[in-house]
Amino acid sequence: MEPIELKTPSGYKVYLKPELTYGQYVTFQKIIASDMTVNPTTGASQDIKGSAVFEATDKVLEFLLVKIISIKGEELPATADTINSMPAKDGIVVFKKINEITAEASGEPDSKKK
Repeated sequence: MEPIELKTPSGYKVYLKPELTYGQYVTFQKIIASDMTVNPTTGASQDIKGSAVFEATDKVLEFLLVKIISIKGEELPATADTINSMPAKDGIVVFKKINEITAEASGEPDSKKK
């Protein structure tokens, strides 16, 4: 599958794989579940630490990130550090797309390709 080209508000081009593999999705779920509290009577999750959500999202970024092109057209290292160095408005656009891809992997009914 071809990478998705995502253009940020400042003009960066970020290329992402369009989907997670099953193994990558399981890794994401393991990170989320590692800090989850489950009620043994009902089986319902009661508590998820926010830090686990951020850690899991960072891991998905690592899985999906292919290439980053700067505003000047130069290829930058395809790392979370590069995304984290961008203006907030650009990083937020990238992470919204990461969340969308993750939701699609789970088969959530709300997830639709945009």
